[in-house]
Amino acid sequence: MKHLILIIVSFFLFTIVAAQNLNQKAITLASEHPALSLILSSNKGWTAKAYDTRNAYGVWRVQFWNAEGEVIASMDLNPNNAKIYNWNYLKGVNELEKQQAEAAILAYLATNTEITDLLGDIDLYDMRIAYRNHNIWSARINRGVDSVEIFLESANVRMRSMDNLRLIGFNFPGIVSFEEWQSANEANIIATAFGEAEIAAKLRGIENWTTEVSPKTDEIWTVKFLLGENLIATANVDIYNLTTLDYSIE
Repeated sequence: MKHLILIIVSFFLFTIVAAQNLNQKAITLASEHPALSLILSSNKGWTAKAYDTRNAYGVWRVQFWNAEGEVIASMDLNPNNAKIYNWNYLKGVNELEKQQAEAAILAYLATNTEITDLLGDIDLYDMRIAYRNHNIWSARINRGVDSVEIFLESANVRMRSMDNLRLIGFNFPGIVSFEEWQSANEANIIATAFGEAEIAAKLRGIENWTTEVSPKTDEIWTVKFLLGENLIATANVDIYNLTTLDYSIE
């Protein structure tokens, strides 16, 4: 009986030690990974804890805090095979990091021909640099409908690295969906045609008139004013200059 108890206790202690070893291994793997090592070196007094998520993929979550107890980063990994799956830097960019990033990114943008071909001289624009995640940054030019977002990535896996920047792509936040464009376009066409005094006069006093809008060419669209199936007026509108090119009254 004593022998059995010793076996159980030994197994229990072995399990605890093994779990502690994996716990420490997970923390060591995360803290020494290039993605987080620089961040942690600039946060003296950081602490970390890890736990086995017990999901189907053997993933452990490691979380880091700075000396003030604020969460600064996390990493998902498998300590058994040293596989890193994901990491996040959860603390915002500090002023020094922002200044360094702005200088590096602006220098890159000024020399990338794909960017200068699109925008011309970037010094003419007010640009906002932002950290997105991992080693991805964005530079945004706010120009209303002509706003542009430029996404950049460092070839270096280290978090927030500015080394070997490359262009990922562009986003144009001022561009609306096709449905939104079509609705606004048709409303503008109708308003432009209705602005013709003769068309407005013809429609005055008529209730429940409707419209049909269709493209004649890419630039010229036709609007028909109808009462039921009866045509009241027709106009051809330049959709880019919003001018009525010609119209007819029935």
